[in-house]
Amino acid sequence: MISITWNMGSFLSLTGLAFGLCCSLFLFYEWLKHRREQRFLLLWSISLTLFYIFLIPFIQVNFGETIVLADWNNFFISTIPLIFLGWVFFYSGIIQIKTSTTGEKSTKLTVLLSFWVLASFIFYSFRFSSIEYGKLLSIIGIFIFFIAIHIFILYALWNWFKLERWKKIRGLNTGIIFIAGAITVSIARYLLVLNSLTRLPRDFWFLSIASFDIVFILRSVVVILLAIGIVLVHKHYVLKSGI
Repeated sequence: MISITWNMGSFLSLTGLAFGLCCSLFLFYEWLKHRREQRFLLLWSISLTLFYIFLIPFIQVNFGETIVLADWNNFFISTIPLIFLGWVFFYSGIIQIKTSTTGEKSTKLTVLLSFWVLASFIFYSFRFSSIEYGKLLSIIGIFIFFIAIHIFILYALWNWFKLERWKKIRGLNTGIIFIAGAITVSIARYLLVLNSLTRLPRDFWFLSIASFDIVFILRSVVVILLAIGIVLVHKHYVLKSGI
């Protein structure tokens, strides 16, 4: 029997799950409504889905369910590259919006992002097959994949904000700020994970993510802020057919 203990972590985890689920379904509906032409809606819908699915096992643990180490390993092998894919999709959605306003398209960027995602799947497959260097590879992976894509997203958000701020649309500007806040919180979360990884024994790497309430809470906060920001900004863009 699962014992539910209500605390801030439990509340935020369920709130993050609800926000992520509702927002991803809403964006998917909007994509269908606009004749499947506004691809940034689909990209953001998929990215949010990948983010809130990641919350589910942590919610189970927070509510008292026991998950053995082998299950954690299997979970991370499949989901860590998918989380990175979610961030790449989110970044691509911002680029799609920028493309709609400037008319510039970059096939090279799409190819580079595809190879980057493929590299993440290969890297983490090797990381979880390497016991001796697993901890070091985890630290390297956070830098070359997650911290890096967050920096790209922040840079794209800054350019987006500079491009649109002259319109003085309060909802749009507020939405961009919410998204930037989510990315900043997410970077702080990864830095906390890195800090705990450097202090924990090699065989207990999973505790850097699974056993620290603040890391778990920040993941929920990221999903909530992203969902709010996306809802605020999405309605201000009517992209060209085929973008």
